[in-house]
Amino acid sequence: MTGIVEQPLGVHTRLSRTIVTLYAITLLIWSVGTGFALYQNWLVRMVDHTACTLAYLNATTITPAIWPSLLKGNLFLLAYACAGVSVVSAMFFYLYRLSHQLINAQTDSRHDTLTGLHNRRALDEQLPLLLRHSQREQSPLTLLFIDIDHFRLFNERYGHESGDVALQAVAEALASVCQRPRDFICRWGGEEFVAVLPQTDSQAAEELAQRMLQSVRDLRLHVAGHSSPQLTISIGHITTTISPHTHNEDLIGAADQAMLQAKHRGRNQSVMAQTATHPRNTLITCDREKT
Repeated sequence: MTGIVEQPLGVHTRLSRTIVTLYAITLLIWSVGTGFALYQNWLVRMVDHTACTLAYLNATTITPAIWPSLLKGNLFLLAYACAGVSVVSAMFFYLYRLSHQLINAQTDSRHDTLTGLHNRRALDEQLPLLLRHSQREQSPLTLLFIDIDHFRLFNERYGHESGDVALQAVAEALASVCQRPRDFICRWGGEEFVAVLPQTDSQAAEELAQRMLQSVRDLRLHVAGHSSPQLTISIGHITTTISPHTHNEDLIGAADQAMLQAKHRGRNQSVMAQTATHPRNTLITCDREKT
């Protein structure tokens, strides 16, 4: 999907690739050893026959009558050698396909199949890494919690198929704003998204939030039978300098509460959270079923 930014690999993905690589190397060593054990007799025969051939040639004048016997023996051994090379090549190809399939399975398990964005599992892996990196750099980090306004009404009016198309369009619009290599955006679940932006202060965060709001408005996805002329989003975001006491849940909870405040104030806007110390869903009592 256009505009989807490839995210850095998590520690579990890198570990999985290492395990697959070690497994492939082990199978390769076993295959080569087995192949050598199977064909070592043929190799010995090839060496013996070659030695005998050389001795025979040294002691005998080469005549046309000699060629058939020489070719017959050497072609027979050459066929054995080609068979051995074919078996080893097939083993290499099998190991390559196996490792490729396992790596693809690991990658697919961290992506949302509908939108092409990363999923919540990828966020669980990447967020601690991004927090530690920002802590080492002592640079600000921004987390945005994004929810599509009145998406339930949109689904009820146009059907789930159109709702899926709308989710894909919104995901692409949001990802088009997060274009830096270390920017991370994922589908949290349903119509909710989370973006993590390293090295982003509060002013830059508000500017990016406004760009996200506008990019979704520009889609012009209408919600029939509602006062809002088109599909919009509400954004809550928090910017902080990471400390050893900063927890994933605190950041997500604060951004979520700020998003609910944006809903409470009329939707189609962004609200910046002031603190990340409150647990999730305790600041604002807003009925999520009507968002």
